Amino acid sequence: MRSITKLLALSSIFVLPLAAGCGDDSDGDSPSGSGATSNQGGDGGTSGKGGSAGKGGSGNTGNTGGDGTGNTGGDGTGNTGNMGGDTSTAGAGGNGPEVPACDLDNLEDGGALPASGEVEGGYFYEIDGRTDVLSGEVLTIGPCTKILGSGTDDVIVVQPGGQLVAEGTADAPIVFTSAEANPAPGDWGGIVLAGNAVCNDATADTKCTVEGFASDPPVYGNTADDAVNDESSGSLKYVRIEYPGVDLGGGKEINGLSLAGIGSGTTLSHIMISHALDDCFEFFGGTVNADHLICYDPGDDMFDTDQGFSGHVQFAFGRQLFPGDSDASGAHGFEMDNDSTTFDKAPISSPKFSNVTLCGTNQAEAGTPNLGGNFRRGTAGALMNVLITGFETAAYSVRDNDPTVVTTITLTDSTAWDNNADSDGDNALDDTWFADEATNSTTEPENFGDCYADPPAPFPAAAIAGGTPTGFADDGAEFQGAFEDADDNWMTTPWVSWD
Repeated sequence: MRSITKLLALSSIFVLPLAAGCGDDSDGDSPSGSGATSNQGGDGGTSGKGGSAGKGGSGNTGNTGGDGTGNTGGDGTGNTGNMGGDTSTAGAGGNGPEVPACDLDNLEDGGALPASGEVEGGYFYEIDGRTDVLSGEVLTIGPCTKILGSGTDDVIVVQPGGQLVAEGTADAPIVFTSAEANPAPGDWGGIVLAGNAVCNDATADTKCTVEGFASDPPVYGNTADDAVNDESSGSLKYVRIEYPGVDLGGGKEINGLSLAGIGSGTTLSHIMISHALDDCFEFFGGTVNADHLICYDPGDDMFDTDQGFSGHVQFAFGRQLFPGDSDASGAHGFEMDNDSTTFDKAPISSPKFSNVTLCGTNQAEAGTPNLGGNFRRGTAGALMNVLITGFETAAYSVRDNDPTVVTTITLTDSTAWDNNADSDGDNALDDTWFADEATNSTTEPENFGDCYADPPAPFPAAAIAGGTPTGFADDGAEFQGAFEDADDNWMTTPWVSWD
């Protein structure tokens, strides 16, 4: 059985000014106590190394190196029994305060979000219009933090060479959300990470352009010869992005998280996007890898790739509500292209996805196409260990094939069931592409779980046998879907919210 994500414990040091937020661990040892008073041998367990009772005793007198039990040479095991523990429960001789839990609903006002520097956790901050993290600058956001946006101009743009470091924890996430009392998709702009990795629309003289900006759009990416494919644009961990998006019309939108030419040095792990006006995640070129992604109720696609993207994504879950509070027109699970006009433009998009569960509208009438996978415009790539269910139009569509340009993406070790059709029937490949792969199935897995519960519970009772995800972060995840079984639920609160 694979181990699931553990909740990270918080230490017991104060944050000044004190807020209802999250503290940082101290690295200091507690002094050893020879006949120590209660403040020797650790000040009530305030440091990570000292544990709850301290390294040299919890306050008993006359015992050299005592541990609070009268034993010589103790190590802080008295009462709480934690030497070097990460918890902050005070022992009998340790009178340090407990660290307050991360209460995201009762954070203090930290003012406007800066464009660089360190932002302390335990506060909420407001985005003040377009916020650009420039090349060479770093914006670091501490855990247990809310970032609030209140207009379509409120967008965070990390320029090529800049970095956003937003590293929450499972119990102290970082939440980018609407400042409105009654939030709705499109309340604020979203997050754009722009880098210097490959983009197949770039030339020797011209970079690619981020869509969705009425003026001064960010540029990104390079040709294959000039690309910095191992670049880091920062790190996002245990992050939630809610109610984002800008629609300028003509198919030009800002997504929940736009990843434009992002290199493999960037970390993207445990990110949930909810109620986006457009796509949740769109990968415009780049080589970045990602894991443990959630897309909940998008207005358009869950996972969109194009412009030469070639990274690996493992463990992803998508659920489309309908009816809901977003515009579900043309909403697909995967939408994968190469280039919108020149289908064979090099380098060809070649996304790699494994261990994915996609749940559509539960066959509810969407009014416009609702596909588990919309594969088109010459894309290549390889998908495996995917579960697709509940899509109103069909499980998949393989499009834009002619004698000179062929969409060559593959889908193996996967199951598609309870969709209104297997394929949309537009192209000759549709009827054979999925069924001719011997490792695929259209039979519902036994005891799959329930995508449509509140909250969603897409956890099979037992692992659904799949293929070996070679080249991914976890090559031992030889099962279909984002979750091995009912015990493998990495979508845990409070970093995940289904509100």
